[in-house]
Amino acid sequence: MDETIANARPSNWQRVRQLEGELIGAIGNPTFQHDLIDPIPCLDEIVNQLKRKNFSSILDLTGWLTPAMQELFPNTPIENGFSLSRVRVVSSPKLETSGYKINMLPEEIERAKRNLDLSHPLIVDDVSFSGWTSRKTMDIWELPPEQTTHAFLIANTGDLGPEPGAVPMLRSLGSEVIFGHELTTPTDDGWHLKDLHQNPNLDQAFILALLFQEAVKRDGMESDLVQKFFTHDTVIKTVFPDHLTSSQIKDLLQEGRFILRNGNVIDGDEIHARNPFLWASPYFQEHVDIGQILTDKDHVISLLNELRTLTTDPEGKIEAGLELQREVKRFQLNNPEGQFVRGKERL
Repeated sequence: MDETIANARPSNWQRVRQLEGELIGAIGNPTFQHDLIDPIPCLDEIVNQLKRKNFSSILDLTGWLTPAMQELFPNTPIENGFSLSRVRVVSSPKLETSGYKINMLPEEIERAKRNLDLSHPLIVDDVSFSGWTSRKTMDIWELPPEQTTHAFLIANTGDLGPEPGAVPMLRSLGSEVIFGHELTTPTDDGWHLKDLHQNPNLDQAFILALLFQEAVKRDGMESDLVQKFFTHDTVIKTVFPDHLTSSQIKDLLQEGRFILRNGNVIDGDEIHARNPFLWASPYFQEHVDIGQILTDKDHVISLLNELRTLTTDPEGKIEAGLELQREVKRFQLNNPEGQFVRGKERL
């Protein structure tokens, strides 16, 4: 769930949970076990592990966990203006990683570094599969791994192909890593459910993405139709409204606000996007029942539209942050000895 809860008013949290449960029931591949992870017990668990520790400063890469960290560490400076966002080539159906967009200019980072004691920092993030974002954050902020602690709501303790996942990789560097919920690739996989409904053109984008998924299922990834599907201007603007051109990526590189992972993807007229619309990912298809979605598409789009409405209220994020702050206070009062068992809702 993570940011779905973080962007909704607390009075709507139960409805959000209900809608996401219905959504998973409506679209999920029945041969898979689907778990809906609630961030609240994950937050409680990392609070349980952090509450007896001290840090010189905190980097909150989510932005929305800052009120909770302020409750836990009222006297510790928190920097929440920095983030790294994965950018993918969306004009290709393979969605290769272009690189990572940095939301702060180098001089802004340098100014922030001068105002913080970075000798023993805590880096907070919601989810980590590879640990790459956290590792690069340490590089950019010049943080010693052996003195840095990482806290995740959800973290991967498995392997990603031949490479270790987030937890073993960061620990191999000497960092301490704590987390509220464990997943283990390749046995487990995970998705941000907000990426299914956070699109201002939701109805049209959903229909276009379903046409793409049908083409992938029928003709395969290498078919001419699939290869050219996201090269059409109207489709790009609808499905990826916040897209970037390769020229814009080059501008960001010159500004020091982009980390290029694949130099071959900015040589032409490629189109890129941050956190692309999940329905347009061919890798998502294995986890859902396309036939059932096509049959029940009106019901599915109804669920998506209500979720989007509940999570785009400008006041929702503010109220959610304050409620997470109160959750930390309640947890500390109710668990003076730090006894807590992780939990998740099974569907």
